[in-house]
Amino acid sequence: DLDAAWCVLNQGRCFDPALFQAPDHEDDIDLGAIPATGASATTVAPQPFLASTVDRSSGGVAIRYRGEARALPRIGQLAALRRPGSGGDWVVAVYRWLIESDTGFDTGLQYLAHRPQPVAVRCHGGDGGQGVFQPALSASQRRGQQRIYTLIMRAGQTTEGGEVSVYTDKGRHRVRCSELLESGTGFDRFVCELL
Repeated sequence: DLDAAWCVLNQGRCFDPALFQAPDHEDDIDLGAIPATGASATTVAPQPFLASTVDRSSGGVAIRYRGEARALPRIGQLAALRRPGSGGDWVVAVYRWLIESDTGFDTGLQYLAHRPQPVAVRCHGGDGGQGVFQPALSASQRRGQQRIYTLIMRAGQTTEGGEVSVYTDKGRHRVRCSELLESGTGFDRFVCELL
């Protein structure tokens, strides 16, 4: 899922919205505010597992896992993967198909973003208000000859045309989500334009 992928890409440190709060945020009181839906479920770093490559193409990979019982992936769920021992770059992919067996599973994953970066986002409301800090993944990608900026964030946080503040180690950037590329299990993937 998005929280687990964010944690893996952030070197095992799970998302903590308090790290993005201003030092004086506790001085403010917002009466009637409700907790954000879909709050981070990942508080312990997920444990990666090794799987065998069955088939690979430029757009994805089919893998086979045989081993001790684990929670099965779900179709439409995000995954972070890379070749073991290579020290190579991470890729975020989405599960497209799954075949279960008594000893494990076979699955196909479609690549969504190479070298994604864990970021924090705050969605801007129609009234100019700001939402809570949420985990997201950003990537610079190619679409034909064009370079595009994509953002993978929790499902339902914004819509096409919505404005989002993206917080990286280089500071805060404001973007407009100009095109919804895909919605999956718990995530939306947008093409964004820098404002």
